[in-house]
This record gives sequence, structure tokens and C-alpha cells, in this order.
Amino acid sequence: NFFNWISMFQDINAVRCMMGTSTMNLEPCELIYRTHGDIWYQEVYETHNAHVKAMVPREQLLIFNMTQGWEPLCKFLGK
Repeated sequence: NFFNWISMFQDINAVRCMMGTSTMNLEPCELIYRTHGDIWYQEVYETHNAHVKAMVPREQLLIFNMTQGWEPLCKFLGK
């Protein structure tokens, strides 16, 4: 039945709306591209990266710059 899918989509929408509240300090369902400037994006990016670096064990984290080429990434992945 098609209508059985509606609740699933409502759940997905709820998750989408709430993701920004925990990852980027947004109000629920706030449309970030309409309300924030470039400086805010940089601050959120840096805050997120600092959070990842603090939470992920060093042996499971690769800090990678594309200018390094494929070698560091392949080595990290064991390839």
C-alpha cells in the first residue's frame, strides 16, 4: 500500500530537520543558505573539524590534503 510509505518519509524529514541542530547549532529545519554568511560557514567548518579530531581515535583518522596525492590515502586504507 502506497500510504504505508508516508510515515517513513515523515521520519526521514524529521531526521533531516534535526541534523542541523546538533551539527551546526541551527534552529530545527532552519534553511542555512538563507540565513548565514560566509564567515559563519567557516566557523562551523572549523568547529566540526575540531570536534571530529577530538572524538575520532588518532589511528582511525586521516588528516588529508588533496595536494598530497593518492599515496597517503591509499596507505591509510591499506591499499
